[in-house]
Amino acid sequence: MTNFFKPVNKILPNKGVFKRVINEYLNKYNNDTYYKHYIKQEECLNKLFEEIYPCNTDETEVLAKVACLNAYYSTNVLALSKMANHIVSIKNIDKRLKDGEENLVSEIAMVPEIKNRVFYSFATKYCFRYNKSAFPIFDSNVEYVLKLFIKEQSLSPKYTAADLRNYTTFKKIINKFRDYYDLSEKDYSIRDLDHFMWMYGGEKKK
Repeated sequence: MTNFFKPVNKILPNKGVFKRVINEYLNKYNNDTYYKHYIKQEECLNKLFEEIYPCNTDETEVLAKVACLNAYYSTNVLALSKMANHIVSIKNIDKRLKDGEENLVSEIAMVPEIKNRVFYSFATKYCFRYNKSAFPIFDSNVEYVLKLFIKEQSLSPKYTAADLRNYTTFKKIINKFRDYYDLSEKDYSIRDLDHFMWMYGGEKKK
C-alpha cells in the first residue's frame, strides 16, 4: 500500500489526497489476507443478528449475540447475562433499532445492575448490527481520528474530545468529518468510514 502518511506528525491527510488515502485503506481491508478473518467475523455477526436471532425479546438469544459481539470486538463486557437481561428489558427495542433512535445507545450502555460502568462502545456496536446507516460505531481508534479532526479543524460549534461520548454529538461530528472531506453517503457508507478510522487510528496510536 502506498504510504501517504506515517504515524509521526499525528495529523490527518489533507483534503487533496484524502479520497485516495481512504480508497487505499478500504482496498487493503477488502483484499489483504491479514483482514480475511475480520471479514469472516462480520459475516458471522450478520448471520447471527439478521437471520438466526433477529429479535431482542428472548434472553437466551440475546445472550448469544452479546457473547459473540463481545468476543469479536473485545468490548470488555464481563457480566454477559446481566447485559442480555438488560437489553431484553428495554421496551420496543426492535422498533427503536429499526427507527435508528439515538438515545437507545445510552440506554443499552447503562446497565442498572452494573454500577460505575458505561458500555458505550458495546452499545454502538450492538445497535449498528441492526441499522448500519443510523448507528456509526464508536471505539478507541475512531475516537483517536475524530480527536485529531477536532484539533485540526475550526469546527462550529467548538467541540471537545468529551463530546464524542455523547452519541448525538458524536454523529454530528462524523457528519462534519464526512462533509469536510466530501465523502458522500453514496460513495462511502458509515461502515466504510468506520473501517478507515479503525485502521488509520490503530496505526496512528502506535
